[in-house]
Amino acid sequence: MATIQPKVPSSTQVWYNSADGNYRKPRLFGVPVFTILGGYDPVANSAVLYPALRGNWGQVYDLPAPNDAAATKQCWLKVDFGGGASQRIAVAPLRMGSNANKLHINLAQAEQPLAATLQCREAPGDNPVDLASLAITQGLPAMPAPVVVGREERFKALFNEERPKLQAALEAIANQPVLALTGDARLLYDSYAEQTDRLSATAQQVMQRLKSQEERALRLNRWLDAHGAQLVSSDAARTALDALLVTLQFDQRPLLPARQSFTMNNGNCVRAELKEGVWSPYVAAKAQCTGAVDEQWLVDASGRIRSVAQPSKCLTATNDISLSDCDALRDTQAWDFAALPQLKYAERCVDLSQGFLTNGRGKLILYGCTGGANQKWFGFSLNDHALLPLLKSRNLVNFIDYAQRRDTVPSL
Repeated sequence: MATIQPKVPSSTQVWYNSADGNYRKPRLFGVPVFTILGGYDPVANSAVLYPALRGNWGQVYDLPAPNDAAATKQCWLKVDFGGGASQRIAVAPLRMGSNANKLHINLAQAEQPLAATLQCREAPGDNPVDLASLAITQGLPAMPAPVVVGREERFKALFNEERPKLQAALEAIANQPVLALTGDARLLYDSYAEQTDRLSATAQQVMQRLKSQEERALRLNRWLDAHGAQLVSSDAARTALDALLVTLQFDQRPLLPARQSFTMNNGNCVRAELKEGVWSPYVAAKAQCTGAVDEQWLVDASGRIRSVAQPSKCLTATNDISLSDCDALRDTQAWDFAALPQLKYAERCVDLSQGFLTNGRGKLILYGCTGGANQKWFGFSLNDHALLPLLKSRNLVNFIDYAQRRDTVPSL
């Protein structure tokens, strides 16, 4: 079998210290190292070496010494070790770019490097010129062991590092009727959903509930994808969905949360409007508020607020509050109802911009909480309706029509 040996690329910007053109094989793999970083100008004979960095895992190479017999200029890093040994490591003797060169060299901590000096000489027999030097401190406290990922270790070490974050995220939602993880917590769950053995009992229970919830929601959405269009006209389809909801433990009665108003203490209300193809909320003057569909809202157990006029759109926390496609994985759609009549997201409050209306309209924004009347909203209450957040937007219209028929709620 032929040995594959990677070659260094041809470059005028990088000096590869390799006589045969091959990448060098490390002499030491995965050992604690000191890393020497610096910059130097071999033309002006000026340089800087930064304090040695420590790492708990690195590679150390057998690097060649300068050519003492060469008629051309030579530069090197001289390293002095404990016990009196020293080593010279050749570096580029000419500018690789328009100004200073950079250097990056690893030294094994176990070999006790004590000092490093960057030197150059012009011609054979000349005394070397010191460009820069540094002392390397020894006897420092041991570094933590490295986290090794991959190969035979797989992701065990990484899971050990990230397990507390996943556990905390799972425990934080233990009492929620609808389980949802977002952001980094969701990424951790997706990465380690099959590794529950070292989680707390509570976190394991939440993970099992979350898996079950997602599996059941997947079955429901698949059924609606296949048969949802038949619900309007087929008694058999409605009966089949009745039975499926019981089987999936989604048979909540009523299936839909009650419609709620979204008003200010002075009677102004929040409405949803479709303008130039985009749904958005705004604050309307009291005289315009009639209780119409576009003033009604559905709140579910995940804290999402949907417009009854367009149930696939959820109130979304941005500086100018918007209506966007409902998504159970978007935490910017999960509102905090704990401080009502203040409605919050991330410790900021829903706010009537500038505190007044212009021509009977006002902008709904997210702003620092002040306790003012323009941040107090009435008509809302959180509930335990868990089904809406689990439905895909494409299935909402058919399901809501079915639910209204079953719950004898007036149609939209």
